[in-house]
Amino acid sequence: MSKTIVIYNSKTGYTKKYAEWIASELACEINDQRDLNLTRYKEFDTIIFGGSLYATGISGLKKFIKGLDEVEGKNIIVFATGLSLKSEEVRTEVMKANFKTPYEKQIEFFYYRGGFNFQNLPAVDKILMQIMKKSIERKAKKGTELTSDEKGMLAVFDDEVDFTNQRSIRGLLDYVRSLDVHTEGMEKTSH
Repeated sequence: MSKTIVIYNSKTGYTKKYAEWIASELACEINDQRDLNLTRYKEFDTIIFGGSLYATGISGLKKFIKGLDEVEGKNIIVFATGLSLKSEEVRTEVMKANFKTPYEKQIEFFYYRGGFNFQNLPAVDKILMQIMKKSIERKAKKGTELTSDEKGMLAVFDDEVDFTNQRSIRGLLDYVRSLDVHTEGMEKTSH
């Protein structure tokens, strides 16, 4: 079985929840990105990174990808959590915004619906979210049609919402397990 690690960057806990579920199912190591030395990537065959979406950017992804400069031939999986409903449109938008490096063809990407809790945000993020809320409210007052994401943000802004679902990680787990089956098959034929 390949050696796997789950690394996460979570500001309010929803991404961490998915990372913990994935690590538990795969019985592998898990680390908060802030606590992990990038040189450790070399120790693993499969590296799974999770970060939350801010606009369409995945938190911590740039730092994660910097660590990939030192490794080749690894299985790289990235997942992101956000408020938007899971759809091919959201997935495509997030991929276009984040995977502009030579690694994009090497990365398998998954999107999960997370949650929102304004009170748990760091101070800087609270300020940014309040600015965004006011901008959406001004847009609505002008009679401009709001996107479904904008409507959703206004609806949940003052309440904690949690859309996490452990069943949604099945695709990622199946993908990782298929890598192990493929690797085991290659090892048997090379002996």
